[in-house]
Amino acid sequence: MAEVAAFAALAAFAASPATRGQRAAGQAASGGRLLSRLQVGIPGVGWAVGGISLAALVVLGISVAHAGGPAPAPGSGALKTAKIGGMRVLTNARGFTLHWFAPDTPTRSTCYGTCAGYWPPMTGTPAAGPGIPGTFSTIKRSDGTTQATYNGHPL
Repeated sequence: MAEVAAFAALAAFAASPATRGQRAAGQAASGGRLLSRLQVGIPGVGWAVGGISLAALVVLGISVAHAGGPAPAPGSGALKTAKIGGMRVLTNARGFTLHWFAPDTPTRSTCYGTCAGYWPPMTGTPAAGPGIPGTFSTIKRSDGTTQATYNGHPL
């Protein structure tokens, strides 16, 4: 919101006519007709600045109202592996690579808020596809949801 307010203030200041002393100094320095016409002011620009600022505030308000991190990655479907860059990686049923967050412990996830927005936890009970070695389990997150783990690491 601060950006929209700053835009409105700067646009109003830039579009307002110059004072008589500022016009004389500007004309003497540049001698340009265009500058002198701009310094007189543009008719109706105040309404334009106000309208654009109001529209920006409305769009910002709608964006904030609909903001939130992406939904947690559902645990439905079997986990599988994929080969990426010559290495085998663990993926969910939709083919998205699963990771673990180093600060997590085998019993507690520390990825919440913005972190979980960028790296959604895999929720639900994992079902390992055929041929995947390792141990799958779950932990309870602080919000009460169940998060899948692999070899003791929350996914």
